[in-house]
Amino acid sequence: MSGPDVEHLVLKFANIIDLICTRGAQNDPQLKHVLVKEINDFKEDMNQAKNAANTLPGGDLTMDDQDDVIRMLEQLRNQRRDILVNAIGEMKSSSEEQADIKDMEIDSTASTPA
Repeated sequence: MSGPDVEHLVLKFANIIDLICTRGAQNDPQLKHVLVKEINDFKEDMNQAKNAANTLPGGDLTMDDQDDVIRMLEQLRNQRRDILVNAIGEMKSSSEEQADIKDMEIDSTASTPA
């Protein structure tokens, strides 16, 4: 996200609540000024976060469409995983066959009279 992260927004909001509840910013002109500044900063950060969220790819899809895309991607992942597992299995069996052939060559060499 190019805007502020959620933790940053929560901390800013908590600071605003703290100014309102515990410090009595309504009665103190300096604290009131700080409160207004904090609220404006928070609004700006929220707008940035909203804009960042609105520009995320796939945001225009409905939940059902997103679920369909996820299912399709999971199927594709599973197909590719199966292909890799089969390829690894073929490579293992091929290397085992080559090892067996090498063992036979060594055995036949060892049993040949000199």
